[in-house]
Amino acid sequence: MAIVVATEMEVERIILGLRNSSAVGCDGISTTVLKHARRSLLTPLTHIFNNCLLTGIFPECFKRALVHPIYKSGGRDSVTNYRPISVLPAVSKVLEKLLNSRLVNFLDKHKIISDRQFGFRRGLSTEDAVLTVTNEIVNKLDSGKKCVGIFLDLSKAFDTVSVPILLSKLENIGVRGLALDIFRSYLSNRSQRVKIEQHISEDECLSFGVPQGSVLGPTLFLIYINGLCNLPLSFSKIVTYADDTAVIVHGDDWPETQSRAEAALDEIGKWLRNNLLTLNPSKSTYITFAHRVSSQPSSDEFSMAVHSCDRPAGICGCPHLVRVPFTKYLGVILDSSLNWHQHISTLVSRVRKLIYIFRRLRDVANPEILKTVYLSLAQSILSYCIPAWGGADKTAMLRLERAQRAVLKVLASVVANLGTINTGMAFGFSAVALPQMQGANSTLPVTEDQASWIASLSSAGTPVGCILSGYLMDAIGRRPTLIVTEIPLILGWLLVAFAQNVPMLYVGRLLIGLGSGMVGAPARVYTCEVSQPHLRGMLGALASVGVSSGVLIQYVIGSATSWQILAGVSAIVPFISFVGMILLPETPNYLLQQDKREGAEKSLNKLRGSTCNVDEEIQRMITFKEKNHVDPLKTPREIIKALLSPSALKPFTILAVYFFIYQWCGVNTITFYAVEVFEASGSTLDKYWATITLGVIRVIFTVVGCILCRRCGRRLLTFVSAIGCGVTMITLSAYMYWLQYWKANNIVPVHTWIPVASIFLFTVACTLGYLIIPWVMIGEVYPTQIRGIVGGMTTCAAHLSVFSVVKTFPLIRHTRNDYGAFALYGTMSLFGTIFFYIFLPETKGKTLQEIEDYFCGRTKSLQKNNSKGELA
Repeated sequence: MAIVVATEMEVERIILGLRNSSAVGCDGISTTVLKHARRSLLTPLTHIFNNCLLTGIFPECFKRALVHPIYKSGGRDSVTNYRPISVLPAVSKVLEKLLNSRLVNFLDKHKIISDRQFGFRRGLSTEDAVLTVTNEIVNKLDSGKKCVGIFLDLSKAFDTVSVPILLSKLENIGVRGLALDIFRSYLSNRSQRVKIEQHISEDECLSFGVPQGSVLGPTLFLIYINGLCNLPLSFSKIVTYADDTAVIVHGDDWPETQSRAEAALDEIGKWLRNNLLTLNPSKSTYITFAHRVSSQPSSDEFSMAVHSCDRPAGICGCPHLVRVPFTKYLGVILDSSLNWHQHISTLVSRVRKLIYIFRRLRDVANPEILKTVYLSLAQSILSYCIPAWGGADKTAMLRLERAQRAVLKVLASVVANLGTINTGMAFGFSAVALPQMQGANSTLPVTEDQASWIASLSSAGTPVGCILSGYLMDAIGRRPTLIVTEIPLILGWLLVAFAQNVPMLYVGRLLIGLGSGMVGAPARVYTCEVSQPHLRGMLGALASVGVSSGVLIQYVIGSATSWQILAGVSAIVPFISFVGMILLPETPNYLLQQDKREGAEKSLNKLRGSTCNVDEEIQRMITFKEKNHVDPLKTPREIIKALLSPSALKPFTILAVYFFIYQWCGVNTITFYAVEVFEASGSTLDKYWATITLGVIRVIFTVVGCILCRRCGRRLLTFVSAIGCGVTMITLSAYMYWLQYWKANNIVPVHTWIPVASIFLFTVACTLGYLIIPWVMIGEVYPTQIRGIVGGMTTCAAHLSVFSVVKTFPLIRHTRNDYGAFALYGTMSLFGTIFFYIFLPETKGKTLQEIEDYFCGRTKSLQKNNSKGELA
């Protein structure tokens, strides 16, 4: 091996290639400092490095390592369960890279490293090693051979390398003269200190091993272990990735295979002992591979010992390897029949955990972050070694596809429903802003009548937005509509934030209401059209979680800041939603409705993942379209005819009445006037803290409601809400009646926890059903042709009900007192139970086709659930 001197250009390139995140060595010089100072240091450093190369001396100060123990697995109190990572000076890494490039070029030129070694080599990876192992097993099984895979674990392989043996191996492959001198200098007189938290040990000299964490260490280890890969074993193949060693042995029957496997182990054991490496029998395993379980040998027939003595196998005390049905090899779980069920089960479990990560991130992360998280976590997990396990049977792959689809749908649904957070912020704003505006120190004083308009005007603007978005959804699409909805929201919040007079507040609140109305139906329709029946309820309920989160955000921020700052912060959410929707595809249902099959296929591929076959699902959608004559409606007459059809009119009537009952149970009275209601209730709790607690309860139980929406029926959750809200409102009314009596007679109120508990329990009951079910049903009960228009009309009806109850609450309080208002709301909810029992259908788990057949009169009930997949 010839030593070639370094150039300044080569040294600069290596310095610039160092990672900024690398830890700092004993000299205290970081890679960032080295990069910034490189122009001044380049000439002297190149001179030093060339002197080292030409004299065969590796400087002592470059060999002093700071060791950080990295936990691997097992008990944390055992030293053997930690990997020692050496952190070397940044300048040392540059010199090591110079040496390593020359050594690697020499090894590649002369083809010294075995082609069965896949570790730390250019163009090779763990996937290549796994593929080589699995192909060897499959080929032997397909040729009718018996096959066993032995997976060996070497105890501290890097740390037990013998320096004299390594130097001898270097000389044998042609590293001689100055080249050998510098490697001898590099490996001798090394020292290290161990750092744990803030504690650092004394220096310790090392006489064995190559440093883990160094640049040269891996390459030198490959040279050291190369002889193992080249062992001339009969009927066996060794595959290694650094020290991870797999041995595949085959034979005509199991006794012959066992004999050959033990012979191979004997040879491997001798080689390890000669090279002072140690096999760890307790962590080494083997698998007997067979296509069928019946072809597997019994435990009595097949066992293997690691012999390290000369005594006969039957009477020696040498340890036996553990036989396992599956094992993890380089990140992939191999099982005895290579059906990959265990590996895919693990992938499904890991992907499902990511769903919870997305749910936690949805309110705090922008869409770019969510996309990055998906690509770096979910996509990397699913695509790793897919050439090896991608041929698993259909059942196993279907489980994986479902898990991947779930993650992608959650991601798309989270982004689509970001705008609904703003709806909750519009609701919650007045609860904290009005007491500030009506306070003694208000910068913009308002009267009680003006306050009621400020609270209710957002609900007045919402119906217009609902009708407009309903038309836009069918005219330009679900996705463009969701993008357009954010514009009035941004403008409205900025107008409120910089308002100089009450009319500016009115206009701002109207724009916010307009945007809130526009976002409601498109978000829910988009979510339902990209979801399958078993996830549609839960994902459709994300909008309700968004609304509850928005309310809580306003309560928390509003209790600590002025209403102007609160409005300014609120403008950030629609901006993030605007950017996020640009990254999402249009729904495949809408694209098929516009006769854009190619676009629908691309959309499904994005939503389902690259590993999923979308042809079958596309065909089901086309069948649905043809059966229900789903074509774009072009004339007003066609639209009116479709709106008056039973499949549209019946569900619209049911949902319009549902929303009226839901709103007149008093839910948004509590939301819009939360601070005032707590103040009037006679509770001793701080009104702002009670309001924040109410917001937290609302968010928590909305999430619970989302989960229950998937497990329980729509009717059951509605009954829970109707009865629960009615009972708690009447309880609150009764207490406030007695509170008025006590105040009139100067009696100290007792049991002041009752009104607070009533309001909290009312919120729990409301969020479990009322707050979720009707909004979910908007996306699932209407025909595809007019889903946008009727969805907009339904949200319009809902917000008209909101406006009516919020605007009339001060009037009812004035004419009927607080207890009269809450008694009215409770009675309305209890009477609503009768309506729900008679008219509300159960749509849980039903396909859009089954629901449309029911409302068209093709089927008499939705009781039987025979859906096996989504049809639209």
